[in-house]
Amino acid sequence: MKRLLMAWRVTERFLGGHRAGLDEIASDYDAAAATYDRTWRAFMTPVNQTVLAHLKPPPGGRVLDLGCGTGLVMDHLSDRRFDGIILGIDASPGMLARIQAREGDTLMLGDAHKLVEGLGDSSLDAVTALWSWEYMDRTKLLPKLKRVLRPGGQLILLANRRSTVPELERAFLELMARRPRDIRKVFHLGLRMPESSRQMARELAQCGFRVDHAGDGERICTHDGPKEAIDWGFKTGALAGTRCILGIPDLEERLAEVMDRPEGSSCTTTHRFSWVAGALPC
Repeated sequence: MKRLLMAWRVTERFLGGHRAGLDEIASDYDAAAATYDRTWRAFMTPVNQTVLAHLKPPPGGRVLDLGCGTGLVMDHLSDRRFDGIILGIDASPGMLARIQAREGDTLMLGDAHKLVEGLGDSSLDAVTALWSWEYMDRTKLLPKLKRVLRPGGQLILLANRRSTVPELERAFLELMARRPRDIRKVFHLGLRMPESSRQMARELAQCGFRVDHAGDGERICTHDGPKEAIDWGFKTGALAGTRCILGIPDLEERLAEVMDRPEGSSCTTTHRFSWVAGALPC
């Protein structure tokens, strides 16, 4: 009965327009900004390096980084002594505040869709979106990116894929089932997570991009217990946007209880992702 009530409550919230949006996502990333680099970014360093190895903008070129966070792509290009211009877009002022931008680079706060619309035709040599692509409406954004990229311009995308952290997702769904009357909003942005790199590559090809590289993977993180796992989820942004869904003041503690592990026992979280690197035909 509780699960039926949960399903009804979710439907009611969705049809009523009570949905977690970009502001809620940004708010949780603001809270995670101080810990993001030493948790998520450090944890995913091998993945980031593999993907960014395919980013090769021309000297003096212009690169747009969507969902730039704390400056991962900017740091990567700076380490490679890239002498062009980098434009960084993010909805979280807390994340942008962590970036030490080089002279000439530009940081923009707001919705990527709207900001891309203001860029000129064929004005960019590369566009990246690492750990942010899942928060964007891909079918609407891809044609806009095609317009602003020059012939031969690169597109590098890395996203959490569906069921990206299944252990935390199961805990959250179980808590929703136990507390259906506390559901305030639904997290509709999660529906945009790609299923695989094959899907991402297909979407690029359908929009006229050449697909050069793609891959799927996962990384396992071991925690001392459920409380640490939940804490990790908020410190990395993996649970971004979820605080507004359930009206429970002690949300973190309740989620840890739902994971139901013996006190002192370790647990793991599985982080699943997909990526693709492509370009416009010359």
